[in-house]
Amino acid sequence: MIDPSERIITIEDAAELQLQQPRVGRLETRIPISKARVPSPSATSFRNALRMRPDRIIVGEIRGSESMDMLAGHEQRP
Repeated sequence: MIDPSERIITIEDAAELQLQQPRVGRLETRIPISKARVPSPSATSFRNALRMRPDRIIVGEIRGSESMDMLAGHEQRP
């Protein structure tokens, strides 16, 4: 039901979504190896997705504190 002209970005831990639209970008999150305090991988991917100027962002799943980062992320859109 999504218009084929829309640019879609998906964010997932592991690529599982099988979208058939022609304009799909896929981001996969990775767990940081270092113990340094860094933003959650999902939050970082969400900010990167906003820079790609999508019409839609589809997130595979959200767990924990990154949900608040993503809700606040709309304010950072350029």
